[in-house]
Amino acid sequence: MKNLRKYGKPPFRVAVVHGGPGAPGTVAPVARELSKSISVLEPLQTRNSLEGLIEELHDVLEENAEIPVTLVGH
Repeated sequence: MKNLRKYGKPPFRVAVVHGGPGAPGTVAPVARELSKSISVLEPLQTRNSLEGLIEELHDVLEENAEIPVTLVGH
């Protein structure tokens, strides 16, 4: 997936989310800091509706994370 940054190696149990299509990459500093102690996913969400964002995040996590996942964001 091109809209996903991975910090570290699997298993990924933490995802840092930025909260929508208007702020992709804004939580990269948080993801980098967390990745010093745990592997982290940073989905760069692009959908334009809440339903679409939830679906997109679900798909990314299903494909790349080990469930359950801790979500961190703003």
